[in-house]
Amino acid sequence: MRYLVAFLLLGLVACQQKSTNDEVAVPASTTIEVSHAKHFRFVKTENETVLEILNPDTKKVMCQLVPFKENKSVIALSGTFIGMMNQIGLANQIVGVSETKYVYNPEVLKGYKSGKVLECGYDSQMKIELMMAKRPAAIFHSGYNKEFAHQKQFENVGIQVLPIYDWREESPLGKAEWIKVYGFLFGMEGQAKEYFDNVVSSYAEIKKVAQDLKPSELLMSGNIIGGEWCAPAGESFIAQIMKDANITYSDANSEGTGSVMSTIEQMYSKNRHAKFWVNPGSKTLKQLSQDNPKAVLFDAFHNKHVFCYMNNDTFYWEESAVSPHLLLQDYIYMAHPELGKQDELHFYKRLQ
Repeated sequence: MRYLVAFLLLGLVACQQKSTNDEVAVPASTTIEVSHAKHFRFVKTENETVLEILNPDTKKVMCQLVPFKENKSVIALSGTFIGMMNQIGLANQIVGVSETKYVYNPEVLKGYKSGKVLECGYDSQMKIELMMAKRPAAIFHSGYNKEFAHQKQFENVGIQVLPIYDWREESPLGKAEWIKVYGFLFGMEGQAKEYFDNVVSSYAEIKKVAQDLKPSELLMSGNIIGGEWCAPAGESFIAQIMKDANITYSDANSEGTGSVMSTIEQMYSKNRHAKFWVNPGSKTLKQLSQDNPKAVLFDAFHNKHVFCYMNNDTFYWEESAVSPHLLLQDYIYMAHPELGKQDELHFYKRLQ
């Protein structure tokens, strides 16, 4: 109860969080300083610059924010948030995560061991009172649901609840540009802009290398989930990476930003002789053959040209979104063996 009283006394709240019913229309021609991302914007008012987070479906404003003041500690409920914050030196501001088993960052894990960082849990099982006791300025969440669990309770004690829609961005650079959100909120706009500008430049240089190569031999992606083969749709984030890596991909022209679902027979027909296989969701060839006994029918498996990030998946989920240039480089190295770089992968590893 003492924590509730303390928070109710807080007078300054940086964000006026709006429920879905309170969304306001986005005015035209006020977006500035955002070149690739589609789901946030900066708006200059008479006295200040305001960050607006947009609903990916309705394009309306869900939340308006100004930078954090004295209190800059936050709860980050996704590894992607941790990776973005870490790139501009903000990992020490994190006081809560969902589960530490999904965390790679050494500073955050050290904080957990010392008691600084709380393991918060999920949804209805979240440790609400302990989260309030950490007195964060905000809780960052992924916005999967219409409203965050216990959102009103947190807002009533002065804790902002902010949806982060980087996962809804369709382009690699659009997703990475969300680092500007953290830069703005924590007063590190310059660092965030410098990092992102370097990513844009590096991505363009690496893409140019790929475009000067011959298109790769056929690559297949994904594996069986719930009886169907799940692979990236042609307009998805990973499909864009493959396009920029000059990779030949059988579902490159499929519609959608999510997944393409196929039967094992359809995948066999399209990809039996694929040279490369990425993202089967396994750490070893033995595990892959156990999870999917028909994997042995594909040439890529037989020739041991199978690659996955599962060797260090927490590192991948934290860092790949904010470093798309390194992810692009991995795809180029995997699918273009003529470069002789398949042993120099950053996120991926060949399955043994």
